[in-house]
Amino acid sequence: MEAMCDIELEPDLDKGLDQCDLIVDALFGFGFKPPIREPFGNALKALRNTKIPIVSVDVPSGWDVDNGKVDDSCINPEMLVSLSAPKPCAKFFEGKYHFLGGRFIPRFLAKEYDLDLPEYPGSEQCVLLSKI
Repeated sequence: MEAMCDIELEPDLDKGLDQCDLIVDALFGFGFKPPIREPFGNALKALRNTKIPIVSVDVPSGWDVDNGKVDDSCINPEMLVSLSAPKPCAKFFEGKYHFLGGRFIPRFLAKEYDLDLPEYPGSEQCVLLSKI
């Protein structure tokens, strides 16, 4: 399967990003702990400066999972797709759309951990949590 936009092969990240219609941000997992180390600083700078819409998966890259943006090096995605349950940093999300994806947590576990998860309509695997 050929990638629609492969910025790894592009020496100038800004030029590579300009060839994309949408950017999926999944650089780090929710276990990321700041500070940002190279080579990721340059990648985040390019993402921060682009006008192309960014969709972040679970936690926007560079954000602290609990406290959100830690400094000006963090990105501001237009869309956030939380997996299983929104992470604490989602309360700081200021983009246009926040979705919850996946029916990964059984009801008994949601109840045990006091998670307030929405109902998924029909067989949907994704639900809109907020729209600005």
